Amino acid sequence: MQIRRYTGSELAAVLKEINRELGPNAAILNTRKIRIGGIFGFLGRPAVEVTVAVDYNFKINEDALGRPTPAASLSAATSAEKAGRVL
Repeated sequence: MQIRRYTGSELAAVLKEINRELGPNAAILNTRKIRIGGIFGFLGRPAVEVTVAVDYNFKINEDALGRPTPAASLSAATSAEKAGRVL
């Protein structure tokens, strides 16, 4: 497991960077508002800090959550149509 900390001026920009670098398996552990620069953070510019964890050996499987994938439900519907049944 790898834990990283990202900082940026806007949350949306930080989330895009996290998704680009770590992919969809990243889990956000913490977000907080901070100030960068200034004296002890006073008079500094506002920023967002996001702490993220990613485990490259773990992949989320939608079937394990009990939800059918769109491809699985589509194939079930086409096989039922071929058999002459309507769902």
